[in-house]
Amino acid sequence: MQNRFVIYPEVNFGVSKLSPGITSINDLLAIAKEFRLDKNFNKVHYQLTDLRECIFDFKSDEINKMISLVNEYKDKDNQKIGVYLVDKPMETALVALFFKNLDAKREFCYTIEGAYKILNMPISFDKFKTLIDI
Repeated sequence: MQNRFVIYPEVNFGVSKLSPGITSINDLLAIAKEFRLDKNFNKVHYQLTDLRECIFDFKSDEINKMISLVNEYKDKDNQKIGVYLVDKPMETALVALFFKNLDAKREFCYTIEGAYKILNMPISFDKFKTLIDI
């Protein structure tokens, strides 16, 4: 399974899913940049990033590369909120460190039910589950 994303401009929603297993900072940077270069990126108000089953293989100081990338596209970014699904303590800690250095509103959680509640999108939970199944 490859890293992938889908943007649903009709509901202002973007979903990114990273492949299970070892994930480098370059893997994260590549999908984050590709997502931001999509023609519909500026229509994304709600974003879900699924990092479950990822095992981060980078040091905490490399998070600055992600922060720089996010800041580089700040003018095109219309997100109200982004939620990151995580399932491991180390990955949760690194995501929290990433959030600490961002101006944008970001949250993390462990379940799709939690992500749905945090995002508070104007769609049903069943529709949400369908959209995130990428």
